[in-house]
Amino acid sequence: MSGLPQGMNMDAVVNSIRSGRAVLLTASVSEEAPDLSPLSAEERVRAEAFHHEPSRVLFITGRRILREVLSAFVSDPEVVVGNHGKPHCPHPLAPAFNLSHAGTSLVAVFHDQGPVGVDLEEEHRMPSDPSRLAEKVFSAQERQRMEDGTDSFLDIWTRKEAVLKMTGEGFTAGAGSIDAPTVAANKGWNLSPFSFSGHVGCVCVPREAEVVMGSFLQS
Repeated sequence: MSGLPQGMNMDAVVNSIRSGRAVLLTASVSEEAPDLSPLSAEERVRAEAFHHEPSRVLFITGRRILREVLSAFVSDPEVVVGNHGKPHCPHPLAPAFNLSHAGTSLVAVFHDQGPVGVDLEEEHRMPSDPSRLAEKVFSAQERQRMEDGTDSFLDIWTRKEAVLKMTGEGFTAGAGSIDAPTVAANKGWNLSPFSFSGHVGCVCVPREAEVVMGSFLQS
């Protein structure tokens, strides 16, 4: 994964996507009231329905990122939510994308040659009983890797989420029966872990895609 510590302006984002790279953008939200003007009327209604202010700000920030990137490919892009909650833009010229958020940060990944999936978690936030949760949602192989110390709980969790979001099925797919690295290898996908500002995550992309990572810079 290539790092872009100074952030990416929109020209760099668009050029990277068009060159076949998967672009992973990080963003941290502030306490300032976000600007709703770039959002569609439907998105504004959804934003105002949030009673939890941090969740509202994250939703608005995520949609602003989507609109700014997608608008470079499609005029007035429409974002549609699928049956299992995965958003996408149905226009044939729009790149695939996926988002995840944790705390006051979020990530968005874009790729123009196939679906993508990403998960983000706060490093310090762990379930009260990781082993019990692992019994419910991790495969036997994943539980063994956690028990012998090969992988941490969050290593396995973020990989699992990234794969399930790649497929668009989420945890309805029967998470405990799926070994994420095996599924990714069989499908020709790569799992790339990443970290920033107290967060860890994993992105799932087609095997041939180089992942470039940078912070989102609004134009």
